[in-house]
Amino acid sequence: MTLARRIAKARTDAGLNQAELARRVGVTRATASMWENGEIAALKDKHLMALSEVLDVTPQWLNTGHGGRVEIGLPASDDGVPDYCALTRIGGALRPGRRRAWTWEQESPYTPVVLSRKLLQSKNLSPDHCRIVQVEDDAMAPYLNAGDIALIDLAGTAPRTGTVFAIATGAEMMLRRIILRADGGLEIRADNPSSRHPVQHVEREHIARIKLVGTVVWRCGPMAVDLSRPD
Repeated sequence: MTLARRIAKARTDAGLNQAELARRVGVTRATASMWENGEIAALKDKHLMALSEVLDVTPQWLNTGHGGRVEIGLPASDDGVPDYCALTRIGGALRPGRRRAWTWEQESPYTPVVLSRKLLQSKNLSPDHCRIVQVEDDAMAPYLNAGDIALIDLAGTAPRTGTVFAIATGAEMMLRRIILRADGGLEIRADNPSSRHPVQHVEREHIARIKLVGTVVWRCGPMAVDLSRPD
């Protein structure tokens, strides 16, 4: 089944006409028509998420035809609140975002990593501010090994010496420890002393070029996380 047919079927099953679907998603009737006629072959992320919510289907099914059509709810505790939180995975190059500081080349809200709500509460973390990054190299070994996953708190951007941050330099993001210097500058250090990961010295007048994306607040071993495709 094509994307166009999935949209049309989900709209029909939801009891909506094209005009109502367009109004709820926030697009023109012509755009909704082009979706169902196959004139638009791929959805923008914002439209994919909006359509999924309006049509009550999973983004993965709508976008690819794979996976379950209906989201299976997370187990809930006695108070009705889910015991687990589904956290978005990110990776690849960064680019400026309109509504927040950054967006990522690979960002998969429909292929999340699920972590215990109690874990986040114990660290006073808001799920809205948390993202998951898969470690790609051994620069931070043994603290972080290739294949590990790291939990990033996007609200934790205040520089603190000795803390491991997700750091943006240009379009790249890396996980490194920062050391604040007495002269107002800082050092970006890898835990692995290999010459492949040299210390970066940032002078005080150049610190504005370095963006601290968030703090690494938790990590664990590999979880078979593949950011290249939504499985």
